[in-house]
Amino acid sequence: MLRSLLPTAAGLLLACLSPAVVAQALVPEPAAVDFSDVFEGEAPRTTVIFTNKGETDFKIQQVRTSCGCTVATVAGPDGVEIAPKSAVPDQPILTLKPGEAMRVGVELNTANQHGAVEKSVQVYGMDPGMQPIQVPVRARVSKAFAITPEQVNLGMVGKRGLIEKELTIQAQSIGDWSIDGFESGLDGRPLPAGLRFEVLDKEGPTRRIKMISDGPRPVGPITSKVRIKVTHERVKTIEFYLYGQVQSDIVFSSGNANFPETISFDQMEPGSLVKRTLTITNHDTETPYTVTSVDIQAPKPEFFKTEIRTLEPGQKYEIDVTADSAIAENFFRGNLVIRAQHPDVPSRVVPFHGWVRKPATPEAASPAPAPAPADDSSKPH
Repeated sequence: MLRSLLPTAAGLLLACLSPAVVAQALVPEPAAVDFSDVFEGEAPRTTVIFTNKGETDFKIQQVRTSCGCTVATVAGPDGVEIAPKSAVPDQPILTLKPGEAMRVGVELNTANQHGAVEKSVQVYGMDPGMQPIQVPVRARVSKAFAITPEQVNLGMVGKRGLIEKELTIQAQSIGDWSIDGFESGLDGRPLPAGLRFEVLDKEGPTRRIKMISDGPRPVGPITSKVRIKVTHERVKTIEFYLYGQVQSDIVFSSGNANFPETISFDQMEPGSLVKRTLTITNHDTETPYTVTSVDIQAPKPEFFKTEIRTLEPGQKYEIDVTADSAIAENFFRGNLVIRAQHPDVPSRVVPFHGWVRKPATPEAASPAPAPAPADDSSKPH
């Protein structure tokens, strides 16, 4: 009885272990990648060799990494690199015969990485029941250079005018280095218009640079990564971020100190008309701003009227907006849409809102006074 059960038990054991046995057929060397101590900005590289040590062909469906900061390139036994592609059912990217090996180049991008970093390279076989073969990729990342500030926030700035900011670079490692230039850290994008840099110090562990923006700056948000090119035995670039918002020369003011680009009708009395005035001022004398139309966007536009007054053509306008309390809404809102001839501000949406006070309800009628008690003094006692 025991002998008859042994083959069955062995078969069940092999069935349970088969995914692991298949996984062990492809053996990575080394089993883990440790780049040890690296500087932020370095991109250390190495090669992991995966050898089919099984007795049957090993079909590889996909080679991937745990994040975009780790890059894996695959080459077959003939040394020809295989173009990466997403996993396709029943279509292996590579088949390794017993004894054959593939080479996987591993590169770790350490930009914006700090401290202990662990990623992985993952090899997927065609067997859907097989767990991916994972090779850990580790490093300890420190800064070769510290830049202060790491983020330059310009805040709200005008289209024109000189802006200067000073940054400091402190070398954390020993060795000669120099600053060679500046470029955009966003691939395919130039540095913001009018932005340039001056190197103030050329020797010592601490160097100062001056950032200069002299405009005219494009209206809108400033979001840029600046890459400082350096000559150093291990690190080639230092990066920092630049933020800000460039305001137009066209100023819209409703007279509200806290919310100048919002029109508030406040609380309106029933039966009233309330007028508010929006003033538009162009501070650029070279580029005229010409209002062409004004529209109301609201659920009930018929309860609003607008009037445009030209105080100085191309430079200053006033727009009156009148709200009719007959709209009879406890709360209403909408937009004043202004269109104009101007390269930077061809249109502007100014929101408005208000309330209509409910009419007072008539007071309940006072109860009639109770009749006076009859005079019983004339009754006989």
